[in-house]
Amino acid sequence: MREDGMSTVLGARLETDEIPEDRAAVLIAEMVAGKGVEMHTAKTGRCNLYSTHHGIAVINTAMIDKINLASEAIAVATVRPWTVVQAGDSVASIKIIPFSISAQLIANLAANLAATVYPAAPLSVAPFVHHRVALLVTDSELVQDNVIDRTVDATRQRLAAVGSTLDSVLVCHHETEQIKSALLQAVSTGCDLLLVSGASVTKDRCDVIPKAMSEIGGVIHHFGMPVEPGNMLLMGELNRIPVLCIPGCARSARENGLDWILRRMAAKLPVTSKDIMLMGVGGLIDRKRREDHDEPSSHA
Repeated sequence: MREDGMSTVLGARLETDEIPEDRAAVLIAEMVAGKGVEMHTAKTGRCNLYSTHHGIAVINTAMIDKINLASEAIAVATVRPWTVVQAGDSVASIKIIPFSISAQLIANLAANLAATVYPAAPLSVAPFVHHRVALLVTDSELVQDNVIDRTVDATRQRLAAVGSTLDSVLVCHHETEQIKSALLQAVSTGCDLLLVSGASVTKDRCDVIPKAMSEIGGVIHHFGMPVEPGNMLLMGELNRIPVLCIPGCARSARENGLDWILRRMAAKLPVTSKDIMLMGVGGLIDRKRREDHDEPSSHA
């Protein structure tokens, strides 16, 4: 170094109770990573986590927050909850900010997490499981000729994105008795999931499609969701087969509330009425800009 003209060397000597940044990053990564997540070699205080398969990121935000709140020296960044990932995709990055970190801090954090009862690891990736899906489309004189074809195409694309297939398509008139017969025929195909696209959007639990379901022993679990587009989704069950009466926006392949439900179902994750009602924060998928001629709200 002298020969290269260097006169000063700056360095850091760790205290006896400090852990080097790379080792500390690995220890934090081990606390974070759950099923479906693999850890790569740490470098410069950073350890990245990757998905091992195609699936959906399941994140316990309370645990991630607890780790980040333990010290400014620890930074854990993840993908957004319920993000669809492929095998090899990055799902989290753990960075130790200084060159080292207190061993006691690591020990305290580990003990704190172990003492807290959580239903799952801070971060895991639930793999998509192939589902055989049936689609029932109701028709009427008001439906344009190409609507059914577009609905089938969009549904097939939507299912392929979560590792499932559209195995059967049934069409009937938008009338209670015909819908009842078609619903029973659809579930008899051995499908794992039934999607129903109405000629007219379902308005309430007493509308034609939910009424038909109820009259043949089906159960309506939830109607409506705080996701736009996708508000008018209905979730139920018939002969133990999950049934989703899809909103009108699902005739298009553009993202909507149906996708949020399908992703969880395709990964065999439970979707309850409460789960749906808690989707409102971030649920505005399609943001509309107020036109210049729109009158501002008096409550603005």
